[in-house]
Amino acid sequence: GTLSYSWQTSNEGNTWTEVGKESTYQIASTDEGKSIKAVISYKDEQGFEEQVTTTTITIPDKTAPNSPTSLTTTATTTNDATPTINGSAEAGSTVKLYNGSTLLGSTTADSNGAFSITSRELSEGNYSLTATATDDAGNVSLPSSKLSLKVVLNDGDASFSISGTAAVGNTLSINEEDADPDGTG
Repeated sequence: GTLSYSWQTSNEGNTWTEVGKESTYQIASTDEGKSIKAVISYKDEQGFEEQVTTTTITIPDKTAPNSPTSLTTTATTTNDATPTINGSAEAGSTVKLYNGSTLLGSTTADSNGAFSITSRELSEGNYSLTATATDDAGNVSLPSSKLSLKVVLNDGDASFSISGTAAVGNTLSINEEDADPDGTG
């Protein structure tokens, strides 16, 4: 008799795609996270046919997603203590925003990979923000490229006074008593 083989993979366990026809199959990185089964067919000289399907096994996903990219915000110097950071990551991955090792917020990337995270409240200062992506299997990407951000909170207004004698013919001048600490007025 003759044996024939059909190795099949599936993303969701319902739709199967043939990926091999030999008695052995070498798992490819593109198979990670998929289910795999083999269908073995036998046909003898009298025309008797039999088909056996193996049990299905899942190939573990061990590959981390790519690092998030294109981290942006509306302004890299801002008086917004909870800035929103946008970027791109693996679709469906959990994206976490960090300043060093401090978690500032997280979200799930949409079906196109776009994400938007509003940071937890930041105090005035300089920040070096990065993001990571975690896939459904728990694999974590390397950190993204850094996005530098400077938060300058409104610490008050500048103050001025007039000096000189208020009389016709005299010159008055403006004295800056306190500089505007954040440049916002």
